[in-house]
Amino acid sequence: MELVANLWPIVDSRSHLILRFAARAYAMESDDLLIASTLKSLAHSDYILARQFLIPKCLVLTSEHGKIPGVVTAADFNVLQATIAEEALRTLETEMPVLQGVGVDTDGEMFQRRIPVSFPNEPFFVVTFLIEDTAGNLRVYSPA
Repeated sequence: MELVANLWPIVDSRSHLILRFAARAYAMESDDLLIASTLKSLAHSDYILARQFLIPKCLVLTSEHGKIPGVVTAADFNVLQATIAEEALRTLETEMPVLQGVGVDTDGEMFQRRIPVSFPNEPFFVVTFLIEDTAGNLRVYSPA
């Protein structure tokens, strides 16, 4: 069993820039096709339960207004998604509830054991863009 994730970059409806994204981890054990279809199915509503993260400050957008740290375009998010998500996935991994197995040792004493679950070196995640309007409402972004 390993952790997989949904990522939701949040696109500002006016500037079309991304300053933050949402992420949520899931523990799954299945083939990639089933994991992908499950994550895609959950992506349309599960973002309301996801934790939000800022785009790392090391990523800098250069515009006619100067350099803006912690901002990316949708195209940049697509190219840099592994770098952008790395710290967020590590945070989600450490915040997972402790899953316990209960056993009995050779002396008859009960014990609890954490069931190890983590993201692999190359994590599996699905990206679904959200758009945020000026009132702060989020919805899945599907451009016309």
